Amino acid sequence: MRCVALLNRDGGTLKTTDLEALTNHITKTFGAAGHEINVEVIRSSDMDAALMRLATDASVEVVLAGGGDGTISAAAAMAARSGKVLGVLPAGTMNLFARSLGVPLALFDAVTALATAPVSNCDLGQIGDRTFVHQVSIGLQADVVHERDKTRHTSRLAKIFASIRAYLRTLFRRKSFRAHLTVDGQKRSGRFSFVVVSNNVYGEGHMPYADRLDDGLLGVYSAGRLSPLAGARLAADLARGAWRDTPDLAFEPAREVTVKLTRFIRRRKGLIDGELVSLRSTSQIRILPAALKVLRPVA
Repeated sequence: MRCVALLNRDGGTLKTTDLEALTNHITKTFGAAGHEINVEVIRSSDMDAALMRLATDASVEVVLAGGGDGTISAAAAMAARSGKVLGVLPAGTMNLFARSLGVPLALFDAVTALATAPVSNCDLGQIGDRTFVHQVSIGLQADVVHERDKTRHTSRLAKIFASIRAYLRTLFRRKSFRAHLTVDGQKRSGRFSFVVVSNNVYGEGHMPYADRLDDGLLGVYSAGRLSPLAGARLAADLARGAWRDTPDLAFEPAREVTVKLTRFIRRRKGLIDGELVSLRSTSQIRILPAALKVLRPVA
């Protein structure tokens, strides 16, 4: 296949990676597998223009995207619109979408696995007119990211520790918001610490990511106003994949969700695939079955 690898030198772990060595490995490995590949190392500010250019280039069949959550999400949206195949190079902090696809988390191993991976289809989520690969989060997690990003982080480990500190600080503020949820036609209202809608349902026994991306279902997770102790317990349960065991978390599978916010929340900030965004007062979220073609390594 004819491929292009886009490496965001400003994002994720690529900031501390030997990009020359990685570029050589991509070129040699994909060439040995019979593919034609061109590697482009670009800055974050040039990513949108590069994706727009590739979307209209009929000679490109596969786009490998390397960077953080924002890079992968934007590349997936482009690939879904243009019918191209997406390969995910896990260069972010948690790499949850890559984990769902079974891509090795070490970059050089990921390249080797993707070079011979078959093409398969996976679902996407959609909020308004924007797609997402992992999840949409409203409330607590968006506040944590807002707090964490007040300072810059020079490494993946520093970012993880900063996230933990921001989570604990945010918990003690005990903020909540009022919202109306409509889940597959069933309505309910209340005060929430967070509402999260994921692309397929989280698996169990590991961090919160889906084991499958082809079930055609959203996962809808919500929690009422959490005390610091309950919030810490919930975070621990989510981290070890025991989310079904915690009484503070409500879960529903769904195909369509509407979230109507009834009060001002940080200018209605939410997270889409880890990126802080402004939300409308009413957000409609749905699943798009088999909307994205991906390189998925054989287990």
